[in-house]
Amino acid sequence: MLVEKIQYSDEFLKEENIAGNINVLWEKARPILQHRKQLYDRYTRKNDANDVIVALEFYISTMASGYFGGREPQYKVKKIREKQKSMIQKILGKMFGDKNNPDEFQMIIDYITQYNDNSSFFYDCVKDYINTGACYGFVYENKENEMVYAHTSSLTTIVIWNYETPSQKIGLLRYWTENSNDGRLTVYLELITKDYKKYYIDRMEQKRIKDSNKTDFKEIKEESKKVLWNDLPVFAVENPDGLALFENAISLIKKQEQVIRNNVDIFQDNKDLMTDIPDVRDLDGGIKKMYDTASANSKKTYFDLALMISGVPNVMEQKFMNVDDSSALEKKFFPLEQVLQQADKLFKKELLRMWKMITARINLKKNMEYDFRDIEIILTRNLPTSDKEITDNWLKLRGLLSDKTVIEHLPYDLDGESELAEMEAQNEANRQKNEKGF
Repeated sequence: MLVEKIQYSDEFLKEENIAGNINVLWEKARPILQHRKQLYDRYTRKNDANDVIVALEFYISTMASGYFGGREPQYKVKKIREKQKSMIQKILGKMFGDKNNPDEFQMIIDYITQYNDNSSFFYDCVKDYINTGACYGFVYENKENEMVYAHTSSLTTIVIWNYETPSQKIGLLRYWTENSNDGRLTVYLELITKDYKKYYIDRMEQKRIKDSNKTDFKEIKEESKKVLWNDLPVFAVENPDGLALFENAISLIKKQEQVIRNNVDIFQDNKDLMTDIPDVRDLDGGIKKMYDTASANSKKTYFDLALMISGVPNVMEQKFMNVDDSSALEKKFFPLEQVLQQADKLFKKELLRMWKMITARINLKKNMEYDFRDIEIILTRNLPTSDKEITDNWLKLRGLLSDKTVIEHLPYDLDGESELAEMEAQNEANRQKNEKGF
């Protein structure tokens, strides 16, 4: 049985033990990574040699990835009122001062997200999670001292957990291959923990990676580095059940393809029969009608069941095409929303963990006291909406929410601070004109 989660004790990855354990770790990771490659092949269907391909996996993945990951996450620093500050200080002994300025913290977060192309990172991670049940990224500080988070493929990467409750991430393993002159492959491994980063090379070259290959990984000692973060510096989300979104529907998709394949064969045989024996041509109408009805029912049943299990709506349905307001559209996506509830919580938790590491790094280097718990993670679903409807709804909240918040939620890509500054300058200019009698 395939194990979808790698777990070891913390001692297993200790620097003094890993030389004797690296081959064991690779043997545990290899079948999981191969299974993910099989799932990704089901998504692309590029290597499928069948004559009939109905790529429902591609449709399911594209719809779900666009719905969940089509809009980038928003990170908002919560502002705490003076009364709350004093109560927190009194009860928890936690101080809030100039070093924890929320506007300043927000500007830093906005700068980091812009530098990292936040939307692409999130979408790439979501797509991997939908297709393979896992997604990963590296978190590091580059040579220009910029905070970086970058996506890495789930086809080559896997995280290692310990046995605590709840289980904690203690390492990340990534592999890649390089071609030698004779066409064989050399496998490289990168292992990251909160203490070190190490690289290994498999001296036993092979034609392709498979379970039966023997491995003999040796450390490339000159590449070893210390990790100077307060936690494992990676972003990692793994489906607890080890499932891709469309995985449980694969058998139904195969059956639908088989029905279509059978129909092709039957009609071809019927055509040949009528060509060879003219007297049988009269049967064509009855035979064709019978098979058309049966196959149409079967194909629709398999199609509907595959979409039902994955939670993705059929956008070609007439009742779906007639939807003309956002609330009705949201109801159509309600099943998919339920399927993705677990993903929503896992991504928010891991994004907050990522910002915890980045915040600690900033505090250490800049002698600040920002609190990552002040960051609110906002994940917005990607649905077609009416700009007028959104605008009207947000304008109704003026007086209850700040003008800055209202402006930033309007569907026109506006910067709240800039717009308020422009309004203030405009009001001041108008005031001066009025004083001069113009």
